[in-house]
Amino acid sequence: MNLRDYEDAVLAAAGELVGVEAVVTRNSKDFSKCPLRVFQPDEFLAALKG
Repeated sequence: MNLRDYEDAVLAAAGELVGVEAVVTRNSKDFSKCPLRVFQPDEFLAALKG
């Protein structure tokens, strides 16, 4: 993972390993290089309502 924060990298790697589609976080700038889709909580809720 090309993420600065170790815990963020572990979260992204674990998500990728188990096949999740996205990360929901209030700190999306730290996941800018994450291979998964990244949502702010309000964006994710809006997407669910679709």
